[in-house]
Amino acid sequence: MDLSVRIPSTPSILIGDEERSVCDLTGAILELNGFNVLRATIGGEAMQVFEREPERFGLLVADAVMPVMSGPTLARRLRSRRPTLPVLFVSGLVSQYDFEGALGGWFLQKPYSSSLLVGKVREVLAAGPPLMRPPSR
Repeated sequence: MDLSVRIPSTPSILIGDEERSVCDLTGAILELNGFNVLRATIGGEAMQVFEREPERFGLLVADAVMPVMSGPTLARRLRSRRPTLPVLFVSGLVSQYDFEGALGGWFLQKPYSSSLLVGKVREVLAAGPPLMRPPSR
């Protein structure tokens, strides 16, 4: 039985940020750069979007600090369904913490420029699934 998840050649990016304006701006920047984006302003909404088509998504961009469900909690729940889902955590309230080590994700400090966001998204997607990525030095 084949349990692998097939990722489309142009995977969608799921954005989870409790601030609608930030979610919309992040999505617009990525769409202008050729990415397919779906937005969710709360963790539960992001989980519902993901559960409909988990194989559709090639990346989760999640605010690390959200009131109802934090980005790390959201990432853990989505990864319980798809362990190889790459995650880019963003935050203006916390520094890098250990998102890359303990949580197997990437980190981008807010505020960030459009070019920095797009560059980091491309870097994460190019790196492949987290379980296949060599540990950072």
